[in-house]
Amino acid sequence: VDIDRTCDACGAQHGRPVAADGAGPHLTVSHSGLLIAVAACATAPVGIDVQRIGDAPDVAAWVAREARIKAGLAAGEGTE
Repeated sequence: VDIDRTCDACGAQHGRPVAADGAGPHLTVSHSGLLIAVAACATAPVGIDVQRIGDAPDVAAWVAREARIKAGLAAGEGTE
């Protein structure tokens, strides 16, 4: 599968990865320091996030906050 990473803003090859033919798979890449994760799914958009533990002293709180942000919730909403 050929991958296209054309940036929507400037046209350089550092944008979100997509299958060049538009037929899939859906792709995502995340990196933090030396850690790199790649996920692919043939049928639906997919997401992944990596974070070095040394960058987040309270890992559980960081994970919960990131999940709320990615779900579109403000801090504290939907947690009752």
